[in-house]
Amino acid sequence: MFLVIARFAYRIKNPVSKLIIIYIVGFALLYFLHILLLYAAPGLLTFFLNIKDLSFGTVIGVTMFRSLLLLVLTLAVPLFLRRKETVNIPKDTNDANYCRQLAVTFQDKTMLINVIEIAFFNLENGILYICLFNGNRYILNMPLEKLEKKLNPQQFFRANRQYIVNADAIIAVKNEQSRKLSLITNPETHNQIIISKAKAPVFLKWWKK
Repeated sequence: MFLVIARFAYRIKNPVSKLIIIYIVGFALLYFLHILLLYAAPGLLTFFLNIKDLSFGTVIGVTMFRSLLLLVLTLAVPLFLRRKETVNIPKDTNDANYCRQLAVTFQDKTMLINVIEIAFFNLENGILYICLFNGNRYILNMPLEKLEKKLNPQQFFRANRQYIVNADAIIAVKNEQSRKLSLITNPETHNQIIISKAKAPVFLKWWKK
């Protein structure tokens, strides 16, 4: 009941009007229900309201109190749902808090690669590769899950189990069957990067930013 009222009330911009309407509508609905039970099933109403006196005054008093509770629930539930929706969004996406360079080994030498030079990361046969915009590839000794946490989520997206891709490397997005997406990148990838149907809306929202 309060979800229906909340959806209607949250369209109203004025906060005072919003509170008044929620309370009036909630009171009207509860009062109608209580009066209906008073005539149809007084025993059930006694149990429902937890009162001994079934006079109109008592019913109205309890209804007013429960309308206040309904008001609190109506205001609290949307806030809780909104908080739940944003729980997985990083609180701080400042680039300074993420890795700027990665160390790789190449021909018995350790090299530092600037993250902004990396087009994508891909996992092949258990080996994680770095692919730069200039086409060079290096092996990175790090699990993909650990690497994902080190990268700025505004710049890099975990496309699937094999790829993490830089936004600057994506030149086009192609619609595939079953509402999946495929990415066209520069440089090109050895295998097609597929975004699942479930992840497609999240990716498009991220990419369009």
